[in-house]
Amino acid sequence: ALEAATHAPRPDDVPVGSVTVLVTISRRGWRYLSTHVLHAAGYRVLDASSVQSALEVARRWTGPIDLLVSDLALEDGRG
Repeated sequence: ALEAATHAPRPDDVPVGSVTVLVTISRRGWRYLSTHVLHAAGYRVLDASSVQSALEVARRWTGPIDLLVSDLALEDGRG
């Protein structure tokens, strides 16, 4: 496990804009802050305010979604 960790790409090795993050946060202020911080760090960011809108964004997106950032419990989700 240690050997695999030493060969993992460092953040500098990952091309800017090659990682897609789906941010699903119901509170507008937190979603705005999260998307802007991630975008400024070089991530491609998709955002949604609910479970239903996140599912629609994911359906429409043609590439991979590498990471999901979400509320612990979204209002229209199940926990």
